[in-house]
Amino acid sequence: MPEFIRVRWSDSGTEQTIPKPTAIDEDAYTVLKEDAVDRNGRPLPSKFPVKNKSGQKAATEKEKS
Repeated sequence: MPEFIRVRWSDSGTEQTIPKPTAIDEDAYTVLKEDAVDRNGRPLPSKFPVKNKSGQKAATEKEKS
């Protein structure tokens, strides 16, 4: 079974599990210090960065009361 690592891609910010021995340019990602597989040894799914495009920054006074 191959060994997996968890990485964050520099260009997109996506976190992904990849096999450890890879030919990908190491400047393209940062290795993360978190689990790359679940408790059954399966690679974790990708996590994509969330961008808030609503423009709303905080609750209004009416919503607070």
